[in-house]
Amino acid sequence: MSELSLPLTEKEYDRDAYTRSFTGRVLSIVRTDETHVDVVLDRTVFFPEEGGQCCDGGTLGGFPVAHVTLSHGVITHTLLCSAQDALPQAGDALSGEIDWQIRLRNMQVHSGEHVLSGALYQKYGFANVGFHLGALEVTADFDGMLSPAEWKEIETHVNNVIRENHPITCFYPDAETLANTFYRAKREVEGPLRLVQIGQDGCIDVCACCAPHVAHTGEIGLLKILRTEHYKGGTRVWFAAGPDALTAFQARVEQEDAISARWSIKQGELEAAFAKMDERLYAAQGMLKKAQERMATMAVAAATPLGCVFYVWLEGMDVNRLRDTGNRILASYNGDTIKVVALFSLRDDGKTTDYVLLSREGGINLREVAPQLNAALCGRGGGSPAMIQGSVTADKAAVDTWFASSALFN
Repeated sequence: MSELSLPLTEKEYDRDAYTRSFTGRVLSIVRTDETHVDVVLDRTVFFPEEGGQCCDGGTLGGFPVAHVTLSHGVITHTLLCSAQDALPQAGDALSGEIDWQIRLRNMQVHSGEHVLSGALYQKYGFANVGFHLGALEVTADFDGMLSPAEWKEIETHVNNVIRENHPITCFYPDAETLANTFYRAKREVEGPLRLVQIGQDGCIDVCACCAPHVAHTGEIGLLKILRTEHYKGGTRVWFAAGPDALTAFQARVEQEDAISARWSIKQGELEAAFAKMDERLYAAQGMLKKAQERMATMAVAAATPLGCVFYVWLEGMDVNRLRDTGNRILASYNGDTIKVVALFSLRDDGKTTDYVLLSREGGINLREVAPQLNAALCGRGGGSPAMIQGSVTADKAAVDTWFASSALFN
């Protein structure tokens, strides 16, 4: 049966967001596959996926509710059930109960988003241009950018508002009231417009919204901004509220404890300690580079060209340094004596070897060499006629043999 032929579903969650159970009359029931049935009732407490928010979970007629959707004012409950399950019929009374933990969590997060968006609008004029309240992640998009210090200030302000325990009221204003009420998120909607007002006379925020909310800001508990990043000319904010914020904070503290224990660093001194580690690492990398350059110089000096190929086997040198070394070798030979420089370096894992081959301009076309090298030495890579790079899994003996016997460079 089409949604257009069914009456609008009565939204019990609009009247009382704290109602957990209800009984409705079945208007339509359709099996969609072997494990799912779509049920439409005359009324429901289940909030559908709408306005960027995930739907409620729970049970209906004893069956788990997999999804809840809204179309043309009609709410459809998708139930999990087998082909053998006895199903209700149109006209039957069906009782349902929402998963209260999901509902409460979503109300806390959504109400927290309204406080955050209201604060950003009042202080900076930012508009909320996107919102996603999922089961695992919550984001809000704003059309402006702030400094880290300003985000911290906003977060502090939001949590002050939460602790002040302002009332939150959801209502459908009449035409006259709506015309004289300023609210965020003005947009065209089907049917009556529902407003969510936070604070006495909306002093904290007033916004159009279809979702259930807590009755007071104190019930949000806590809001934590997890991270921000520039997004489409504005900012995307990841945040958590209620128990989610506590869980996120606990996870970060546990991580900090683990790092402190692992590196024997006192709590509160991680940033300074890692800054020193960065300095030491930078110095160590400089020493390593010099050591690798000395090692390459000695290896090059000890190497004997194989005809027109200068082939050197090294260890622990990345492809960038292989290229630099190869270019220096190529530049040190005048004329056409050496046409190709081939450098191979075994990685620290002892299994994979990186390679770089360089050719003089107008010399051997290395792009044609690459497929044969990769096939013979179990490798992958490519490049241009003048330079190819990649890696092989063949050992040094196999690479030595290939270069000694290959007719490509003769």
